[in-house]
Amino acid sequence: MRVRDLGQTHSAALCETCPSVERCLTPSLLQHLQDGRAADLRISTYPTAAWIIRQHQPQVGIHIVCTGSVAISAERADRRETVLYIGGRDCIMNLEDWALARPIYSLSARALTESTVIFIGKDDLRRLYESDPAIAQLMTHYLARRMESAQQRHIRSMTTDVKSRLMTAFSELLEATGQQTDQTARFQFPITRQLLADIVGAAPESISRVLTDLEAETLIMREPAHIAIPDVPRFLARAGSITKEPPAGRPSNAPAHTAMLVHSIQPRRHR
Repeated sequence: MRVRDLGQTHSAALCETCPSVERCLTPSLLQHLQDGRAADLRISTYPTAAWIIRQHQPQVGIHIVCTGSVAISAERADRRETVLYIGGRDCIMNLEDWALARPIYSLSARALTESTVIFIGKDDLRRLYESDPAIAQLMTHYLARRMESAQQRHIRSMTTDVKSRLMTAFSELLEATGQQTDQTARFQFPITRQLLADIVGAAPESISRVLTDLEAETLIMREPAHIAIPDVPRFLARAGSITKEPPAGRPSNAPAHTAMLVHSIQPRRHR
């Protein structure tokens, strides 16, 4: 599997039609690339099933998804990869490792579909973080969203049943793949029982029973190795996950108080 380096010639078109452009780090990074202030920045396309990051490898920078879908996973004690969540456009795969100056990556990332990814080296990212308030704010907002997502996932695992957690997982998949506003949706990568079991934190047998229930309610359609959602608005309404517009002047999905964190959260120094 060959990873294609797209160089700088494709950078201008990456953000033109992206609906996540206002909350994404990529436009600012590309501007610094064009200005010559981000030397260690690469834009690459990874084919389906290619590894983007491997857990325990040296941490050399961050990776941002521009197009496609990636599986973020961790290695269990028995060496099996457990998928934690699916990342789509504007997903920063290992920002926590960079912020904590970890010497190695704590998670792995693998392309589920052909994916365009931006990489920026840790030293260049630090210089931009310290010199560009807009980049510092975007990174802080992203970390706040990740903290909120992790907290909500933990709360759901302790307080809700498998069906509720699975419907929430599908809602998050719709957002990660950019299909949450479509009338119908079809995930372009295989969704297995084990994948859903990993994400939800349930036994594959429980996932099978819930999938059968959802199909009986015509909330999903199962195809060979794929799952489709025939009526996205109905599904989201049933899942209780209809997206609401944030108040004017507040970045999408970012709590109002997170701007103050820019001055209090300082990444550790890399040695």
